[in-house]
Amino acid sequence: MNAGPGDRRSPGWLWLMLLVVVLSLNACSVFSPASKTPSREPSAISVRLPEDGSLGSQIAIEAYWQLGAPYVLGGETPEKGFDCSGLAYYVYQLHGVTIPRTSLEQSRFGKLVNTNALKPGDLLFFSKGAGAVNHVGIFLGDDAFIHALNPDQGVLVTRFSTRTTYGKGIPFRLPSRYHHARRVVP
Repeated sequence: MNAGPGDRRSPGWLWLMLLVVVLSLNACSVFSPASKTPSREPSAISVRLPEDGSLGSQIAIEAYWQLGAPYVLGGETPEKGFDCSGLAYYVYQLHGVTIPRTSLEQSRFGKLVNTNALKPGDLLFFSKGAGAVNHVGIFLGDDAFIHALNPDQGVLVTRFSTRTTYGKGIPFRLPSRYHHARRVVP
């Protein structure tokens, strides 16, 4: 008797089971908010996190803990994922600071900051060309910021000076232009 497609002795069935096992194991490596452990491969960008204990530093460190979280349009929690402004909204809320929800609204909130005076926790805003602000990141210090870029990249760290990041190990240049920075907390 020959093994059919639904028969457990079928080579196709064995390949399907192997695929299910591999995908299940891979799913175990996805970001777990409770563990506070970034899930994706480590950022190719080494960042020295701030240690001064300021509220801005605490916000920057909390944002860094979201490294590897998925990008979800409209997302504002680790469980569901983040968009760029949702990440900023979430980490500020955790520290008792309410900021607007969208990047455009956030870009008008707080005090303008000169680029050479950036501190951890400051919000960095970007736009495409001469257009309105459409992206936000959180300055970590050490020439780096964290942001939720897109569904392929998720939450990742980017060098501020070069706008270069390494999503999934591949160099990637941020397509938006730096617009301005705002400080929400002292």
